Amino acid sequence: MGKDIRLKILSYPCLALGVIALFLDGFISVAVNNSILYGESLGIGMEVARHFSTYALTFTLLGFLGNTILIP
Repeated sequence: MGKDIRLKILSYPCLALGVIALFLDGFISVAVNNSILYGESLGIGMEVARHFSTYALTFTLLGFLGNTILIP
């Protein structure tokens, strides 16, 4: 039989990269949500630290949009 049988996960590079991307996306979400607590532990007031997650999520979204447009 001349069929190509793929048994290894690395035979599907898009799948492997997608799994890595999902893992990193989850990591970023947790890191952004914990940035408020990290700011408080550094002695930054809550009125300033509460904006950290908004800034981080805004720049993450801009990065996603930029990658979508700039990467063909």
